[in-house]
Amino acid sequence: MPGPSLRVLQAPSIPSPTKWTVSSVRDALDDHEQGYFADSAALCRAFGRDDRIDPCFGDRLNALTGADAASFSLQPADGKLRDKSEDLIEPVATWYDSVVTAAWQRKVQRDGIGLGFQVSYIPWARSAREWLPQTPIPWEGENVTWSETDKLFVASTVNAGQVAIQPDDPNWFVFAPGGTHSFMSGGVRGLGLPFVMRQWDWRDWARYNERHGLPIILLYEPIDEAKPGEKSAFFSKVKRMGQSGILRIPRGAGNEESFGAEFLEAKARSYDSFDKFLDRLNVAIAIYLKGQNLTTEVSQGTYASTGWHMRVRRDYAANDALALGEAIRTQLIQRWGRYNVSGWDDGAAPWPQWDLSIPEDQAQVATTLKTGMEAVALMKTSGDPIDLDAVYARLGIPLIKGKSALKVEGGKDA
Repeated sequence: MPGPSLRVLQAPSIPSPTKWTVSSVRDALDDHEQGYFADSAALCRAFGRDDRIDPCFGDRLNALTGADAASFSLQPADGKLRDKSEDLIEPVATWYDSVVTAAWQRKVQRDGIGLGFQVSYIPWARSAREWLPQTPIPWEGENVTWSETDKLFVASTVNAGQVAIQPDDPNWFVFAPGGTHSFMSGGVRGLGLPFVMRQWDWRDWARYNERHGLPIILLYEPIDEAKPGEKSAFFSKVKRMGQSGILRIPRGAGNEESFGAEFLEAKARSYDSFDKFLDRLNVAIAIYLKGQNLTTEVSQGTYASTGWHMRVRRDYAANDALALGEAIRTQLIQRWGRYNVSGWDDGAAPWPQWDLSIPEDQAQVATTLKTGMEAVALMKTSGDPIDLDAVYARLGIPLIKGKSALKVEGGKDA
């Protein structure tokens, strides 16, 4: 079998960021749905400016690669090829960590969530003994389009022009967790407008605070034009009080012809709208990206702050792990095996797996056991015929092998 190409392709530079409006976001999403990702990729990158969207992305990614991420291991395939698969784990492990880096994995996962796909170029190195994949080079979404005619992604390159990415090309890694039109499941479609709305809400709220944080001062001045010097002196004296807004109000025949000043304060609670709208957007974004709205602002040291499962719904993390593990297995591990292992069978390729079982909260376990034992004590004095063996089993309390709990019948120990 011929090996992969040793040529390294170069990606074009990406354009500068765009200022986003409702119209430009809608245009970007329309293009995205037609397979043109230049603007939607820039929009997705701009999410990094948002103080809610970016942390929610971070929680999602941290489930698989963060400091308290689910534990990772290479596991053998099931079935008749299990023994052979177990023998392959060590050879794969010799290169796996240096190729599947945390940084690349996070890029793949983030684009997969945000754009619905991620494309990377895989350089290969050839030694006298084997072909080895190198760390893939991510292709930014701006440099990728979708060909609906061929049902393929097309990558723009500096040194090879437009390259249609064939499904079995060993030099390309395509992460498309949503299937053929995976880009239609990209989070940018649901987050684009909330992103703009949050920026405007913050901006308008800040302007409101700037305007109403400093009360307006009303200055009353005689209408008599014969006193310009006194008016200027009075105005200058009040102006030196600070940067508050000042309105000069002339007082004429109907009012006392004298100078005066008073504060004009905003008393309506219209600012509540900003806070409530921001809360609604925050909830929508968290549920969209993480499946739940548990706050990430937990106290340091609490159980809630120590596990990915407290910040991301388990099925979201499980789907991410399955999609990413399958893509790495088929497009890196299986391809490595085809070029290096005699008599290779794709079914023997080890699986990248994350342990997504929910760890026990030991404090909660202790509380449950304490409550259970208190219940058992009450049962013993209740006078009811109770099978304590069944009760202990129900509570998950192990008994010494060969021993049985007392059975209480008619209020007396049997």
